[in-house]
Amino acid sequence: MTSIRVVQVFLSLAIGVSSVASATETFAEHEVQRVIDGDTADLNGIGRVRFIGVDTPETVHPNKPVEWYGKEASAFTKKMIEGKRVRVEYDWQKEDKYGRTLVYIYLADGTFLNAEIIKQGYGFAYTRFPFKFLDEFRAYERDAREARRGLWGPRDEVSGVVPASAPMTAPAAVPAVAPAGSGFSCSPRKTCGQMSSCEEARFQLSSCGNRRLDGDGDGVPCEKLCH
Repeated sequence: MTSIRVVQVFLSLAIGVSSVASATETFAEHEVQRVIDGDTADLNGIGRVRFIGVDTPETVHPNKPVEWYGKEASAFTKKMIEGKRVRVEYDWQKEDKYGRTLVYIYLADGTFLNAEIIKQGYGFAYTRFPFKFLDEFRAYERDAREARRGLWGPRDEVSGVVPASAPMTAPAAVPAVAPAGSGFSCSPRKTCGQMSSCEEARFQLSSCGNRRLDGDGDGVPCEKLCH
């Protein structure tokens, strides 16, 4: 065997080993130790992780109140993955600015949790930064909103809770006033500086059509509030 052929063989072996190591890292399985809220969890061997492309209403933010449908989103994620082994996949960005590892989560049966949260109306598509499923997640949110699933559904006038029997019909025309209990009313002239919370900004954008709150057109209003 010539020296050139020997080098080629060694290079092929090295590439093969590298590919196996990369695949192992990308598709590793981890046990979910604890769900923090709808889009954040602690995984054994990784630590705190944030689900890529998903933003659920706040429940544990130190400077924000519990947001509409936040508890339901947390309960859904807990039911889906807490205490279970999941498959983890990464994208181009490994961590966010808070040091949390950014991941896609797949259940043992193949369910893509990041996508399922949006499909079922438990969260928004977070499109501030690019990721490989961005277009699909936008479509999932649009479908959930049009079907009035989860957080897009009608609020009970007394409790603010979506009734279990709420019809999944196309949304009616935008009301001049938000459902009772929300405290928000439509105002197309309001700016981000006049928003009391991310929840209000989302209401103004999705229910009132105030597009000025989403200057870059990524679907996230008032990004200093809704980061």
